Amino acid sequence: AGTIGPGRIYPAGYNGPDLLLFQYVDVREITARTVPGPSTSFATFNTNGVLSGGDINQAFANAAGGAISSGVISIDNGVRTLFASTFATNAGVVPVNARDGWYAVNYTDLLSPKVPLDNLTQLLPVTAAGYTFQAPPEWESRLAVGELQTLINKMIQQEAEVAIAIGAWDALTGEIVRTLRLANANLATSDTIRNRNERFILVKTIAHTAITGLAGLVEVYSAAQDTVTSAFGAGAGSIPKNLPTGGLAISPGDALAPAAAAFSLAGATVSSGIGWFEALTRVLKLVEELGLQIYEDTVMLDNDRDERTLAKKELLKGLEDLVGDEPIKRIAIFKEIEALRELSDQYRAMVDEGTRLIDERAAYNKRVAAQTQRNRYQDMTFRVS
Repeated sequence: AGTIGPGRIYPAGYNGPDLLLFQYVDVREITARTVPGPSTSFATFNTNGVLSGGDINQAFANAAGGAISSGVISIDNGVRTLFASTFATNAGVVPVNARDGWYAVNYTDLLSPKVPLDNLTQLLPVTAAGYTFQAPPEWESRLAVGELQTLINKMIQQEAEVAIAIGAWDALTGEIVRTLRLANANLATSDTIRNRNERFILVKTIAHTAITGLAGLVEVYSAAQDTVTSAFGAGAGSIPKNLPTGGLAISPGDALAPAAAAFSLAGATVSSGIGWFEALTRVLKLVEELGLQIYEDTVMLDNDRDERTLAKKELLKGLEDLVGDEPIKRIAIFKEIEALRELSDQYRAMVDEGTRLIDERAAYNKRVAAQTQRNRYQDMTFRVS
């Protein structure tokens, strides 16, 4: 509508084909200008393209200013670079804070693509931007859209599919690298914890065994010592308390003392037999308790080692699953690029067809004009003659 009228490309009332400006379209490339930006509730930017508001700013940028001392920003920048580069400082810039960083959509930019795939610029066909020019805003929208403009729109949509495929590949490869780094960190941490636990259990077992064993032996020794003391008491009782008396009045002294001593010694012997049996039982029980404790600690260590081994296998399995999808993602990119190439070829073929139609029309007009001219000359000759 903005190209028809006085002082414009086409005169007022023109309703013919757009032979001069058909290459001018409203949208011709995928950039931050053409793709909708994030919602204002999520992220807003100042005139310099720096994050200035929104939930993401509240959650991260304010933490960088010290509002949240224990937030993500408090983590070492090297760790953030390895596991969350979007929130790490790189060359003085944090991608989450830059409009042209994390939020960029220039996946198919031939000069500076967001993801510089190998041979991407050589593999990409001529895109809509290569066939068209940006229409000025004052031209407004077309009153009638032709087949070429419709095909350009399809090319833009297919270029978006290419960008989505590249973004999916980038996300997958990023996840693979981060998962691999996390796996290395998990393995290192797991080995450190395992070695620390094994040393602790070893020291604990040795200390517990020594202290418990010593206490048990002391207890057994005390019981055995009491029994020996009883035996010595019985022996002492066998000595007569009264010495023999000479003369008529010969006295046998404490004549029943040896018999009493015999009974006491017998009783002491029985007591001694029970004491040593009990001592042996206590020693065996102590050995059992210490042995079971050591075996329990060993089983616990073996179980922990087996669980860690299983966790390693699961981690490797997940990593292998991710790695296996990488070639598929690149094939998906190739598929979308070829679909874009097909549309690009269709556009050139349609332009060539339009050019032939214009040439045929010009040739037809020339023939009609020539025929009309001949007829006029013949009519004039007829009238003169």
